[in-house]
Amino acid sequence: VTDGLYRLVARRSSGIAQLKDLKGKKIATFPRTSAAWSLVKELQTVGLKESDVTIVPLAPVMEIARAIIDREVDAIAIWEPASQEAVDVLGKDAIEFRTPGLYRELFNLNTTAAKLADPVKRRQIVEFSRKVISCSEQIKKDPELVWPLMAKASGYSLDLIRRAWPHHNYTPSMPADMLDVLVEEDAWVATETGRKPRTREQLATLIDDSVWREANA
Repeated sequence: VTDGLYRLVARRSSGIAQLKDLKGKKIATFPRTSAAWSLVKELQTVGLKESDVTIVPLAPVMEIARAIIDREVDAIAIWEPASQEAVDVLGKDAIEFRTPGLYRELFNLNTTAAKLADPVKRRQIVEFSRKVISCSEQIKKDPELVWPLMAKASGYSLDLIRRAWPHHNYTPSMPADMLDVLVEEDAWVATETGRKPRTREQLATLIDDSVWREANA
Protein backbone atom coordinates (compact mmCIF):
# COMPACT_ATOMS: atom_id res chain seq x y z
CA VAL A 1 0.00 0.00 0.00
CA THR A 2 2.68 2.47 1.09
CA ASP A 3 6.46 2.50 1.29
CA GLY A 4 8.01 4.11 4.36
CA LEU A 5 11.43 5.38 3.25
CA TYR A 6 13.63 5.12 6.32
CA ARG A 7 16.52 7.39 7.31
CA LEU A 8 18.85 7.65 10.27
CA VAL A 9 19.09 11.03 11.98
CA ALA A 10 22.20 11.90 14.00
CA ARG A 11 23.76 14.92 15.71
CA ARG A 12 26.85 16.44 14.11
CA SER A 13 27.87 17.73 17.54
CA SER A 14 28.32 14.09 18.62
CA GLY A 15 31.26 13.87 16.22
CA ILE A 16 29.21 12.24 13.47
CA ALA A 17 30.09 13.28 9.92
CA GLN A 18 29.69 9.96 8.13
CA LEU A 19 27.89 6.69 8.73
CA LYS A 20 30.90 4.84 10.13
CA ASP A 21 31.15 7.49 12.86
CA LEU A 22 28.15 5.82 14.50
CA LYS A 23 30.51 3.21 15.94
CA GLY A 24 30.41 3.43 19.72
CA LYS A 25 27.52 5.88 19.69
CA LYS A 26 24.15 5.64 21.44
CA ILE A 27 21.27 5.10 19.02
CA ALA A 28 17.62 5.15 20.06
CA THR A 29 15.11 2.94 18.26
CA PHE A 30 11.96 0.91 18.80
CA PRO A 31 13.27 -2.66 19.41
CA ARG A 32 12.20 -5.57 17.21
CA THR A 33 10.56 -3.33 14.63
CA SER A 34 11.23 -2.34 11.05
CA ALA A 35 12.99 0.75 12.41
CA ALA A 36 15.55 -1.38 14.26
CA TRP A 37 16.00 -3.55 11.16
CA SER A 38 16.59 -0.49 8.97
CA LEU A 39 19.34 0.54 11.40
CA VAL A 40 20.97 -2.87 11.06
CA LYS A 41 20.86 -2.61 7.27
CA GLU A 42 22.47 0.83 7.24
CA LEU A 43 25.22 -0.22 9.65
CA GLN A 44 26.04 -3.18 7.44
CA THR A 45 26.85 -0.89 4.50
CA VAL A 46 29.95 0.34 6.35
CA GLY A 47 30.89 -2.97 7.96
CA LEU A 48 29.31 -2.26 11.34
CA LYS A 49 27.15 -4.60 13.45
CA GLU A 50 24.52 -3.96 16.10
CA SER A 51 27.14 -4.77 18.71
CA ASP A 52 29.27 -1.86 17.43
CA VAL A 53 26.71 0.64 18.73
CA THR A 54 24.74 1.04 21.94
CA ILE A 55 21.04 0.49 21.26
CA VAL A 56 18.78 2.54 23.51
CA PRO A 57 15.30 0.94 23.40
CA LEU A 58 12.53 3.52 23.56
CA ALA A 59 8.81 3.91 22.83
CA PRO A 60 6.50 5.54 21.87
CA VAL A 61 7.93 6.95 18.67
CA MET A 62 7.96 10.63 19.63
CA GLU A 63 9.96 9.77 22.75
CA ILE A 64 12.68 8.61 20.38
CA ALA A 65 12.72 12.02 18.70
CA ARG A 66 12.80 13.68 22.10
CA ALA A 67 15.82 11.59 23.14
CA ILE A 68 18.05 13.04 20.42
CA ILE A 69 16.65 16.54 20.89
CA ASP A 70 17.49 16.36 24.61
CA ARG A 71 20.97 14.99 23.80
CA GLU A 72 20.32 11.68 25.57
CA VAL A 73 21.42 9.78 22.45
CA ASP A 74 23.61 10.50 19.43
CA ALA A 75 21.30 9.19 16.72
CA ILE A 76 17.85 7.73 16.14
CA ALA A 77 16.29 5.13 13.85
CA ILE A 78 12.52 5.52 13.67
CA TRP A 79 9.70 6.03 11.19
CA GLU A 80 8.01 9.30 10.31
CA PRO A 81 7.11 11.82 11.50
CA ALA A 82 9.40 11.34 14.51
CA SER A 83 12.52 11.63 12.33
CA GLN A 84 11.21 14.85 10.80
CA GLU A 85 10.45 16.27 14.25
CA ALA A 86 14.07 15.67 15.25
CA VAL A 87 15.42 17.24 12.06
CA ASP A 88 13.20 20.29 12.53
CA VAL A 89 14.41 20.96 16.06
CA LEU A 90 18.10 20.06 15.56
CA GLY A 91 18.41 22.25 12.48
CA LYS A 92 21.99 22.48 11.24
CA ASP A 93 23.14 20.02 13.92
CA ALA A 94 21.17 17.26 12.20
CA ILE A 95 22.79 14.90 9.71
CA GLU A 96 20.84 12.22 7.85
CA PHE A 97 21.90 8.87 6.43
CA ARG A 98 19.92 6.85 3.92
CA THR A 99 21.18 4.48 1.27
CA PRO A 100 18.70 4.72 -1.65
CA GLY A 101 17.00 1.39 -2.33
CA LEU A 102 18.53 -0.30 0.71
CA TYR A 103 15.39 -0.65 2.78
CA ARG A 104 11.83 0.59 2.93
CA GLU A 105 8.96 -0.49 5.11
CA LEU A 106 6.08 -1.95 3.16
CA PHE A 107 2.72 -1.20 4.73
CA ASN A 108 0.49 -3.96 3.42
CA LEU A 109 -3.02 -5.38 3.56
CA ASN A 110 -3.60 -8.65 5.39
CA THR A 111 -6.42 -11.18 5.40
CA THR A 112 -6.92 -14.93 5.85
CA ALA A 113 -7.23 -17.85 3.48
CA ALA A 114 -10.76 -18.44 4.80
CA LYS A 115 -11.83 -14.91 3.87
CA LEU A 116 -10.36 -15.25 0.39
CA ALA A 117 -12.24 -18.51 -0.08
CA ASP A 118 -15.54 -16.80 0.78
CA PRO A 119 -16.95 -15.39 -2.51
CA VAL A 120 -18.75 -12.50 -0.81
CA LYS A 121 -15.80 -11.52 1.38
CA ARG A 122 -13.41 -11.87 -1.54
CA ARG A 123 -15.44 -9.46 -3.67
CA GLN A 124 -15.40 -6.96 -0.80
CA ILE A 125 -11.63 -7.33 -0.35
CA VAL A 126 -10.99 -6.91 -4.07
CA GLU A 127 -13.20 -3.82 -4.23
CA PHE A 128 -11.50 -2.33 -1.16
CA SER A 129 -8.10 -2.98 -2.72
CA ARG A 130 -9.27 -1.35 -5.95
CA LYS A 131 -10.29 1.76 -4.00
CA VAL A 132 -6.92 1.85 -2.23
CA ILE A 133 -5.15 1.76 -5.60
CA SER A 134 -7.37 4.52 -6.97
CA CYS A 135 -6.93 6.72 -3.88
CA SER A 136 -3.16 6.24 -3.96
CA GLU A 137 -3.08 7.61 -7.50
CA GLN A 138 -5.02 10.67 -6.32
CA ILE A 139 -2.69 11.11 -3.33
CA LYS A 140 0.38 11.10 -5.58
CA LYS A 141 -1.15 13.76 -7.82
CA ASP A 142 -2.54 16.00 -5.08
CA PRO A 143 -1.29 15.05 -1.59
CA GLU A 144 -2.55 18.28 -0.05
CA LEU A 145 -6.07 16.87 -0.29
CA VAL A 146 -5.41 14.23 2.37
CA TRP A 147 -3.11 16.13 4.74
CA PRO A 148 -5.99 17.59 6.80
CA LEU A 149 -7.53 14.13 7.21
CA MET A 150 -4.17 12.66 8.24
CA ALA A 151 -3.61 15.46 10.74
CA LYS A 152 -7.05 14.86 12.26
CA ALA A 153 -6.59 11.08 12.45
CA SER A 154 -3.01 11.11 13.74
CA GLY A 155 -2.92 14.17 15.97
CA TYR A 156 0.23 15.44 14.24
CA SER A 157 0.32 18.98 12.92
CA LEU A 158 -0.39 19.68 9.28
CA ASP A 159 3.04 21.27 8.85
CA LEU A 160 4.84 18.25 10.31
CA ILE A 161 2.95 15.89 7.99
CA ARG A 162 3.81 18.09 5.00
CA ARG A 163 7.53 18.11 5.84
CA ALA A 164 7.63 14.35 6.46
CA TRP A 165 5.65 13.56 3.30
CA PRO A 166 8.65 12.97 0.96
CA HIS A 167 9.62 9.98 3.11
CA HIS A 168 6.60 7.97 1.98
CA ASN A 169 5.89 6.54 -1.41
CA TYR A 170 2.29 5.73 -2.39
CA THR A 171 2.70 3.05 -5.04
CA PRO A 172 0.30 0.16 -4.33
CA SER A 173 1.91 -2.85 -5.94
CA MET A 174 3.41 -6.29 -5.35
CA PRO A 175 7.19 -5.69 -5.19
CA ALA A 176 9.24 -8.33 -6.96
CA ASP A 177 11.70 -8.58 -4.06
CA MET A 178 9.11 -9.06 -1.30
CA LEU A 179 9.98 -12.69 -0.62
CA ASP A 180 13.72 -11.97 -0.65
CA VAL A 181 13.21 -9.25 1.95
CA LEU A 182 11.03 -11.50 4.10
CA VAL A 183 13.65 -14.25 4.09
CA GLU A 184 16.43 -11.91 5.20
CA GLU A 185 14.34 -10.02 7.73
CA ASP A 186 12.79 -13.13 9.28
CA ALA A 187 16.26 -14.49 10.03
CA TRP A 188 16.96 -11.31 12.06
CA VAL A 189 13.57 -11.45 13.79
CA ALA A 190 14.17 -15.10 14.67
CA THR A 191 17.46 -14.22 16.35
CA GLU A 192 15.79 -11.38 18.25
CA THR A 193 12.97 -13.60 19.51
CA GLY A 194 14.87 -16.84 20.05
CA ARG A 195 13.19 -19.02 17.46
CA LYS A 196 14.18 -20.78 14.26
CA PRO A 197 13.86 -18.78 11.02
CA ARG A 198 11.03 -19.78 8.72
CA THR A 199 12.05 -21.38 5.45
CA ARG A 200 11.67 -19.56 2.15
CA GLU A 201 8.87 -21.96 1.28
CA GLN A 202 7.00 -21.18 4.50
CA LEU A 203 7.35 -17.44 4.00
CA ALA A 204 6.18 -17.70 0.40
CA THR A 205 2.77 -18.90 1.63
CA LEU A 206 2.26 -15.51 3.32
CA ILE A 207 2.25 -13.71 -0.04
CA ASP A 208 -0.83 -13.83 -2.27
CA ASP A 209 -0.99 -11.50 -5.27
CA SER A 210 -4.33 -12.79 -6.59
CA VAL A 211 -6.37 -9.99 -5.02
CA TRP A 212 -4.00 -7.37 -6.41
CA ARG A 213 -4.25 -8.91 -9.88
CA GLU A 214 -8.06 -8.99 -9.70
CA ALA A 215 -8.23 -5.40 -8.47
CA ASN A 216 -6.07 -4.28 -11.40
CA ALA A 217 -7.89 -6.35 -14.00
